[in-house]
Amino acid sequence: MLVKFFAKFQGRMYGKPFLFGPDVNELTTLAFEVYREMQIVDPKLHVRLAERTPQAFLEQVVGCIRDGCTGIVTVNDDAQVEMLCRNGKAREDAEQYILIGCYEPAVMGRELNCSGAAGLNLAKAVELLLASGDYPTFDDLMAAYLGILDSHITRILDKVRREERLWPRINPSPLLSGTMDSCIERGLDVSQAGAKYNTSGICCYGIANAVDSLTVIRQFVYEERRCTLAELRDILAANWQGHEDLRLVARNRVPKWGNNDDRVDALAVRITDFLGERINHEPNARGGVFQAALYAILDSAKQWGRPTGALPDGRLAGEPLTINTGASIGMDRGGVTSLLNSVSGLDLSLFPNGTVLDVMLHPSVTGGDEGIRTLCSLIRSYFARGGMAIQFNIFDAGLLREAQRDPARFATLQVRVCGWNARFVDLAPEVQEMFIAKAEAA
Repeated sequence: MLVKFFAKFQGRMYGKPFLFGPDVNELTTLAFEVYREMQIVDPKLHVRLAERTPQAFLEQVVGCIRDGCTGIVTVNDDAQVEMLCRNGKAREDAEQYILIGCYEPAVMGRELNCSGAAGLNLAKAVELLLASGDYPTFDDLMAAYLGILDSHITRILDKVRREERLWPRINPSPLLSGTMDSCIERGLDVSQAGAKYNTSGICCYGIANAVDSLTVIRQFVYEERRCTLAELRDILAANWQGHEDLRLVARNRVPKWGNNDDRVDALAVRITDFLGERINHEPNARGGVFQAALYAILDSAKQWGRPTGALPDGRLAGEPLTINTGASIGMDRGGVTSLLNSVSGLDLSLFPNGTVLDVMLHPSVTGGDEGIRTLCSLIRSYFARGGMAIQFNIFDAGLLREAQRDPARFATLQVRVCGWNARFVDLAPEVQEMFIAKAEAA
């Protein structure tokens, strides 16, 4: 079955998901055994990991990851169920969730989750903040930043509602509706809110860019008096040209998100608390609610980065935003434990539309039986602290350089891009360089 599946899709359209767990049977273990043997990029495997999930199965999963079959995302099953219950799902339905797309939990056969209904650029809001005026204190600046987010959220929600009202006239979906009992019982199309649950996702992009930029502003302007807001505004308008020394200070001498630094992490908590409280439970136009997500796949990071100008964190105008919930590339210098502590310090249950952490490890960390145990402990520990989902790449940067020079010899080398896998040699050169930079930092 996997051979036929791979022959048909081969990773196109972000891969096709298969869900396993939290309980395990003979077919489960057989599927991962074959997946490990085939070394294919598609399908991708979603694993619901609960406390009751056998340790032997988790070891089989991380064995696949360690050996290069990284098309796997592992989710915290117990926390996901509780999160869905807190956000309006009956428990018996919440326990039947699947992951649609990349990481978005939805109730199988009972929920029409438009998980990518709209996006919110957290980094662009920093750019707009600097353009909007001066602020006597950093607290005033933070209040203004949240105010900008609030006004953008209002416009986004209104736009989605207008689109949802037109949906039944423009693109009804009778075939999809026929797969849902509630649509048949109510005689309504999914576009007419026929599903039991009708949710709309708002994806929040660039959390690391936003947090790191606000941290630089606090240090440069309000603590060290290195420059004024007006001067920083002019520097960014020039895309840091003529100020490379200051840009390097911003990148390398100011604390960054993902290093278990309390002052930086507190900014991330303040932003994410605001987002969850502001977006979740707002009514959409389909008899349901909006849900917040905290992730950015590669395509959206590039798309939303293009119109975003230079930022105080040292990012240049037009560069991609950061991906998912992790640190900016090369900025998580405190190691993987610090990264996990920072991310799990957020209330990730405020993002019922999905969130995930990408982890890059060096192969020296995962070798042998001890490496398997290390990976298992890392996942279990992260979930015990409230982490929701995690996925891995395990690379030596030198190997990736070899693959660039001799792609034919590394034709099967795969990478976890975001919510899907791809062959490394098929990636665009700039994307290859991004993964090499991550591997060098690991």
